[in-house]
Amino acid sequence: MGDNKLPAGWYIISDPCYIIPDQEWMSFLVENDMLNNKRINNQYTWRGFQLYVSSTEHGDGEYYDQHMGVYGVDAGLIACLPLELAEHFGIEYDADSPDGELVEFKEPFTCEYREKGGVIVIGHIEIPTGYDEDDEDEYVSNTEWHEERLRRMEEIYNKETR
Repeated sequence: MGDNKLPAGWYIISDPCYIIPDQEWMSFLVENDMLNNKRINNQYTWRGFQLYVSSTEHGDGEYYDQHMGVYGVDAGLIACLPLELAEHFGIEYDADSPDGELVEFKEPFTCEYREKGGVIVIGHIEIPTGYDEDDEDEYVSNTEWHEERLRRMEEIYNKETR
């Protein structure tokens, strides 16, 4: 689809393999023609739910957004899935769930993949999944993101325990 716009609501940003049950996984990939595409960047309607799925530039791993949100990836994909989809499959997902983030979008929002830097953009969330060699000075490795996240968490902890 062209503009990849999703309606307002609560969404899980995660690798969809953590939300879609194993017994549904292959039908999810086949029905959305994901097995034949090397680069996935599409909005889908699956089981009556609107969602967005994008390939990462470097496949599996751990990626971080600009707010230090963490996205574990095991299927080479990051998706924006409505919370209702997880509930439909009996999965309880909350802000403390690993491998993704629970986000409320108060207005309709756009999702896209930016070739430069392999950035997956979901509303105001930007998740770099690669980098351009021309921009090495701007590239922040996942290790650096992780170290920065730990530093910020330590600062918050120290403020709360004083």
